[in-house]
Amino acid sequence: MRKCLLLILPFFSLNVASAQNTHDQTLVGVRSWRVPPLPVQDGQIVYSGEVGLEGLAQETLYTRAADWIKYNLKSPDASIRHNKKDGRIEGRGTLTYSQKIVANAAPQVIYFDYDIQTYDGGYRYAISDISGELSGNKLNYSTMYQEELNNIEKAGQWTHKYRYEMLSDMNSFMTLMIQGLRNAMIKD
Repeated sequence: MRKCLLLILPFFSLNVASAQNTHDQTLVGVRSWRVPPLPVQDGQIVYSGEVGLEGLAQETLYTRAADWIKYNLKSPDASIRHNKKDGRIEGRGTLTYSQKIVANAAPQVIYFDYDIQTYDGGYRYAISDISGELSGNKLNYSTMYQEELNNIEKAGQWTHKYRYEMLSDMNSFMTLMIQGLRNAMIKD
């Protein structure tokens, strides 16, 4: 019986390896990069929302938002305008990171306007006028997204892969920023 098992085992392992090779060779299709759907208002990318936080006073939410902005949006280009009485904080923010795909290790800057309105029991936010700079070249994310929606590959300013990389990066950073603000607002 043991001899039979010892003879069958090598054939079984060869059969499994052969099945894996066949499976890998039968995959069909082309890999594609899909730009995530972005929020658009009047032809411009705008991230906006309203978050209800029952039981929290406007003053508390205002202080939390102002502290979060001061800590997270530090840069020489950043600006902040606020009115504690109205519970409003707005300004121009920047995020800088190193782009590794489109331009190897090139610093990329994302510029945006933000507007946060706090009130008793919640807040509203809007992030708009999103633009960028990569290797000294200015870019408008809304224009880039419009090209992507129209499937312009050869006649556009940017290739599909370039748009995918840039718009996906921007969307990731904006989403993380919105989540970071929310986490700061709900902290105990």
